[in-house]
Amino acid sequence: MLDTRKFFELNLSKIKASSKISVGDTVKAVVSSARSETAKHHSATHLLHAVLREVLGNTVTQAGSDVDDKRLRFDFTAPKAMSDEQVALVENKVNAMIAANIGGKNGSYKRR
Repeated sequence: MLDTRKFFELNLSKIKASSKISVGDTVKAVVSSARSETAKHHSATHLLHAVLREVLGNTVTQAGSDVDDKRLRFDFTAPKAMSDEQVALVENKVNAMIAANIGGKNGSYKRR
């Protein structure tokens, strides 16, 4: 996968194919386990941001993130430092959401 962009609420990916693809061809995309782990960490950034805003208020803003298959880093700004209790609450809430295994939206789409 070379790039992914949002277009009309769809995530469209530009790929490098191993052979020529024509309109009407059936293709099989294989996602590496590393990419699957990166996707999990990316989803976790959304959960973390939502819970931070719930616990600390709507003034929390994302200032950046770094996501790969091994870890995620989430940078954010808030009016003051978090207390130990707030850190524990955020961790517990995010972990509970992950454990609930709430599904996302994946699918196959025909090219028009």
